[in-house]
Amino acid sequence: MKLPPRQEWRLALVTGLSTGFAVLSPLPDGYYMPMAITAVMAGSYGGSYALGRQRLLGSLMGVAILLVCQSGLRLPLPLALGIALTLTRLLGGALGLQSGYKVAGFIVVMGWLVHSSNLSSWIPLRLGWTCLGIVVGLLAVRWIWPSRAIQQQNDGCRRLMGTIAAALREEGQRLGSPLAPAASPGERRQRHRQDLTQLVALRQGRPAAITELGLNPARQPLHHLWQLCDATFSLLLGTLDGLRSLPPPLLSPSALVELRMAEVRLLEAMAQRLEGWQTCRFAQDEPLPSLTASGRQAGLQSQALALAALRTCRELLHSPAFEQVPNVRQRQVARRLMLLEQAAEGLETMDRRWQALQA
Repeated sequence: MKLPPRQEWRLALVTGLSTGFAVLSPLPDGYYMPMAITAVMAGSYGGSYALGRQRLLGSLMGVAILLVCQSGLRLPLPLALGIALTLTRLLGGALGLQSGYKVAGFIVVMGWLVHSSNLSSWIPLRLGWTCLGIVVGLLAVRWIWPSRAIQQQNDGCRRLMGTIAAALREEGQRLGSPLAPAASPGERRQRHRQDLTQLVALRQGRPAAITELGLNPARQPLHHLWQLCDATFSLLLGTLDGLRSLPPPLLSPSALVELRMAEVRLLEAMAQRLEGWQTCRFAQDEPLPSLTASGRQAGLQSQALALAALRTCRELLHSPAFEQVPNVRQRQVARRLMLLEQAAEGLETMDRRWQALQA
């Protein structure tokens, strides 16, 4: 039997305790506190902060619309309530609220239909319990089995580095053993979809991580590193998809065999560089992940191997022996080498800009 994840246990614990506190409290309407906690507690602190901000702004907007429309609109109740809800949706869109306008509409309806006789006491209680629920939810996500979106984003980058490194090494093994059966088109598409799913999941978690960076995330080096990783991962996944679609390499003449071995060394060097980046210390309290001494040394060695392999590939591609290859296969070899050069250049660019961010 599979146990629920930590987030579910945390939500159940905090919601249960807050419900008990609200029931024992002498103040009425305490159920708004666990409602706010349930709505706010996302999988990470950044996501919870964004949801809490939306709920608070929506509550304030709903109270303002309720007070203005109830006292200012002298119309039949259905028409006045419809105008108020329409105004709620329009203002919510103008303020960029994605879920807070629903809370505002709930406040307008409940205040107008249920609490119209005691708004002066209901509104402070409603806002007070909501604010308390938001604060408790944020504290719970921060201190009870903490899950930080920044750490999740960094860990996701490391996992994707490992995935791409393994795929590059696998492609090198395919080039090194041209007689091995190639993957079918369906298998290649499925593999590419799996890689893209991992990249999309990383992108979906980035807004919450950016929220945790503070009020001005564009000035944070970590934000730029995530963008750099995203661009590099997209390039490498496109390169892998292009390499997998090419036919198996020719076994002759000897110049092609030599070229293929140089490409195998290049793929291995790129995989080693990605694995070296995986050794980075992605600590929560550091402004930017830094390479360990062993990781930096491995990166320098893989860079030298990649440059030597690229130089060998270019020399063999322009050698007289290459002219014996049919034109169709010449284009295929040239395309494979172009894809490898793009991938190697992308890794080199990322390494250079990463070091510039650390300067």
